[in-house]
Amino acid sequence: MKKLAVIVLLVLTSTLAGTWLAVQKVLGNDTIVEGVYFGTINLGGKSRQEAARLLATEENKEQERLVTLRLEDRSWQFSKKELGYGWDLQAMLDWAWAQGRGGWPWEEWQARRRLQEQPAEVPLKEKVDLTLARKQLETVAEAVYVKPVDWELTVNAADQVVYIPGKQGSKLDMEAALRQLEPALLERQAKPIQLARVPVEPAVNRETLDNMRIKAIISQFSTTFDPKNVDRAYNVMVAANAVNGVLLAPGQVFSFNKIVGPRSKEAGYRDAPVIINNELVPGVGGGVCQVSTTLYNSVLLAGLEIVERTNHSIPVKYVPVGRDATVTYGGLDFKFRNNRNHWLYLKSQIAGNRLIFKVFGDPAENVNVELIDQITQVIEPKVITVKDPNLPKGQKVVKEEGHRGYRHYTVRIIKDRQGKVLKREVVTKSYYKPKNWVYAVGTGPAAPAAVPAPEL
Repeated sequence: MKKLAVIVLLVLTSTLAGTWLAVQKVLGNDTIVEGVYFGTINLGGKSRQEAARLLATEENKEQERLVTLRLEDRSWQFSKKELGYGWDLQAMLDWAWAQGRGGWPWEEWQARRRLQEQPAEVPLKEKVDLTLARKQLETVAEAVYVKPVDWELTVNAADQVVYIPGKQGSKLDMEAALRQLEPALLERQAKPIQLARVPVEPAVNRETLDNMRIKAIISQFSTTFDPKNVDRAYNVMVAANAVNGVLLAPGQVFSFNKIVGPRSKEAGYRDAPVIINNELVPGVGGGVCQVSTTLYNSVLLAGLEIVERTNHSIPVKYVPVGRDATVTYGGLDFKFRNNRNHWLYLKSQIAGNRLIFKVFGDPAENVNVELIDQITQVIEPKVITVKDPNLPKGQKVVKEEGHRGYRHYTVRIIKDRQGKVLKREVVTKSYYKPKNWVYAVGTGPAAPAAVPAPEL
């Protein structure tokens, strides 16, 4: 009896297993269960790959819809795909595949029966990549951007400090646009999105200029030049204009070469005499050193820190010995540091035959500056004679003119307004090499005596 029961149980189990395997075979285990839809699309009986293609087709249709962005009288259109809209296809496929699966065989069978009676709808899972949306909005932002205009400081002809008002700019309100965009993309028929601007304030405003504390002249110096030397006078004007209007922050170092740039014909300079190896020779940009020299003296009188300065090889005529500053582009430079607690403004001016440099700042910090020129050594030139057989014997002519050499100190004494000495310094040292006189003495035949004219 027991043996018979065991046999019956084995046969029953085998039959049920076979039946379930047959059902599985009929229903399909490598496709989505019948009764699963997305909208009107039947996904039942489709493989994952087939279902993925169907869903992707529907996604593409939705992504091709256009969204209109408007700002004032302008508009832009982008596809929903360009703005980062899409579906989470993997999640949707996973949901569709999971219907009618899982649990005991009996439970799966019941779940699949219910799908025949009541089909399941795959839920739409949307997503928006705001990184892509921002990228597209940046093209709009670039098109609508209105650059603000900074306030400017200048000095008029009467040496009054003047403010030129700036203007407020504007830009796309990017964050507001993104906040509107995301919900709009999730609608089937997206309505036009109204964009907005936000103001952009100038980086430099009235308060910025007030804090610079540029109020009036704190030092000035002038030199004279020959306006008849047209090319040299023109070079002076070009270089002076390059420095005019320069602003220096506290602690900032001014470089003449960096501000003025190369002295070339391409930069507008002309040929005029320049000092090279103790000689005046033609060169492009002759006269520029008068600009650096005039500025140097104005800087000295303002009590500013001299960082780099070199004298010419010979003294110049437009300033006392030891008060010149030579420059060569790519070589010698004139540099000074703004050692004040406020900004500085440099103004150059040409009035007739005078070049004037004025330094503007805050007179409240002003000091009294006294400059003392000390020639510590005068070096006399030697006299050299050379024989010249082309000159008559005994005749003597100047072949090269000489000049004295000098060693010089410039002492600067800085005093407060009450006359108390705050600082006494040797601010610069100069050395001018002497140039020897060279005479040619004739060694040739004596000139024939003049024959007196006959008397009539």
